[in-house]
Amino acid sequence: MWDYIKKRLANFHTMTKDVDENVKIHNHNWHLYTVSLNNLVDTWVDSYHSSDHVVVVWDALKHNDFLKSNGFVLDETKIYNNKILTVQVDSLDKALEILKIFANNDGPFVQVFSLGKFITDNIDN
Repeated sequence: MWDYIKKRLANFHTMTKDVDENVKIHNHNWHLYTVSLNNLVDTWVDSYHSSDHVVVVWDALKHNDFLKSNGFVLDETKIYNNKILTVQVDSLDKALEILKIFANNDGPFVQVFSLGKFITDNIDN
């Protein structure tokens, strides 16, 4: 599964918004776009954490038991439909320290961003 995720994410940081397809429906031209969760995370980090250090945890609810066993206690009523959890920390070193917790393949996919830029993830480590 990790190989599949790595292949899917290989170039997401260089994606641009392009028209995926032009279609004509009921005599109207429509432009269809795809928006990946990776693009949304990039935009979120760039917009709200451009001067911060952030750990992005994917599918927190699905991995809630793993998170709890590693000291991340989350209110399930607040993450009931969660896809992405962001953890803002004081330094890049602290973010990388947290990333080490998630090096285990049984846990969620995790990414580290610093000052708005992607640094690494737990697939690379």
